[in-house]
Amino acid sequence: MPKQEPDRRQQILDAAVRAFAKHGFHKASIKQIAKEARLKSPALIYWYFKDKDDLLRALLQMRSPLLSQVSNPMAVQNLMEQPPETVLKMIAHNYFVAFDDPSVEQLFRIFISEAARNTDVAETFAKNGPAAAFKFISAYLKHQVKLGRLRPHDTESGARSFMGMLLMYMMSRAIFPPLKENLPDVKDYVKEIVAIFMNGLKI
Repeated sequence: MPKQEPDRRQQILDAAVRAFAKHGFHKASIKQIAKEARLKSPALIYWYFKDKDDLLRALLQMRSPLLSQVSNPMAVQNLMEQPPETVLKMIAHNYFVAFDDPSVEQLFRIFISEAARNTDVAETFAKNGPAAAFKFISAYLKHQVKLGRLRPHDTESGARSFMGMLLMYMMSRAIFPPLKENLPDVKDYVKEIVAIFMNGLKI
């Protein structure tokens, strides 16, 4: 009797992480992912995912509460009306919750390494992960300016600035060991960066 669909889908996603870790995203093939998943035929993957990019998108959304939320129109509509202190803390918290999953940190290392050498990999990762978060944060900040909660500013620069503070923490923790020295606790860091950001933009 074949596995139930959710089990099979999860089996493929877990296998994709292992295949990406072994071969890199660019070189990992559907055939290799199928082998990692112990599937009889690579064609079974296409029952669940259109292609490798779709598989990556599903992986990122599954592992990241933030990406899952910003892909849901109703969740986005609700978040747009919440105050900046609440939403920015939520974004930062969800970002770090995602990285508590070892497989997410592993994917992060893989893509940071490959993106520097392969523009296709960089574009694929950005499109399916950071670009979605950036689009939401930029739109959110623009809406908060319109509501009069934040002072007028270039919201795209604001979004890049906030995401940069999150990325720097993860780069310090996962990529550059010397920067781990005196790295604050995640909870304290989230509180501090939201305060710094709000001090610059609050009316």
